[in-house]
Amino acid sequence: MQPILPRVSRSCQIGLPTVSNRLFPRLAPVPVAVAGASGLVGSRLLDLLAGHPVFRVVARLGPPGRGLDPLAAAGEARLVFSALPAAVAKQWEPRWLEEGRWVVTTGPAGAGESPVVPELNAAVLPPPAGPPQRVAVPNCAAHGLALALGPLRPLGLDRAVVTTLQALSGAGRRGVPALASGDDLLPFIPGEEERLAGDAVAVLGPGLRLSVQCNRVPVEHGHTLSVAAGFARPVGREEILASWTGLPARPLPSAPRPPLRYREEPDRPRPRLDREALAGMQVVLGRLEPCPVLGWRFVVLVHNLIRGAAGALLLAAEELLLNPDRIGGP
Repeated sequence: MQPILPRVSRSCQIGLPTVSNRLFPRLAPVPVAVAGASGLVGSRLLDLLAGHPVFRVVARLGPPGRGLDPLAAAGEARLVFSALPAAVAKQWEPRWLEEGRWVVTTGPAGAGESPVVPELNAAVLPPPAGPPQRVAVPNCAAHGLALALGPLRPLGLDRAVVTTLQALSGAGRRGVPALASGDDLLPFIPGEEERLAGDAVAVLGPGLRLSVQCNRVPVEHGHTLSVAAGFARPVGREEILASWTGLPARPLPSAPRPPLRYREEPDRPRPRLDREALAGMQVVLGRLEPCPVLGWRFVVLVHNLIRGAAGALLLAAEELLLNPDRIGGP
């Protein structure tokens, strides 16, 4: 296959929504495929890729009978975004790697690997000039949790208790029929607590103890997390707020600037009002208060389909292949 990032002599014709063009290298289009294109995450990813300055969708892959390309027909794609069910992904992702394609997936990271949140652990990504590899992103709720807790690790954060209120769309297109009436919640999501805690610790590093309980609630989109956090030393409110506002944005086309926003109102964040912040790519926090048990408590909101899934895939791929600091841009 040809090198994935040939230079071109003309500037990109599509303006970047969040990054100045002068900071973005002039690159030839990178052909990509979206696997699972008919699902909620895949369809959101196609929306995000429409008009992307570098990535060009050449294949929409999915099961037969839905007007999509077969999973074997990735064509000229040099990178495959995989939003497939676990059993199907396990079968096809190794094939795409054997064909010499990068794979960026919502599936779990492999043994000894870390899922990628570019603002926190971009250094774990393989070099773009090396052989294509599989890159995983965290579980949708874990993505929001990691972004909220990551900036607090230098302050001595070493433990947290997390309760999630997770939206129906996190269960797929069919949602949860039992919650259709809106008069109930499910206090158990199979496998979710283990994945959330495992992904968050993998991103944030060892020495962090998490206790997690996950609930499915009758909200369309947006996962809300109630967090109580403990520190190895006394920490002030202004230190926490400064750590959140100081988290730098990445020099990527789709990166939110800033990645975190704190709201001072006592009744925010709320899914209907805040999940679309910066087109759904920004994580919104609120209600930072002293906690009589652990030290501090706060609320986190992440759009589970955008920043927590489709946007997570896109940012990981941009960090891998487009960040000028990694590929020698200006």
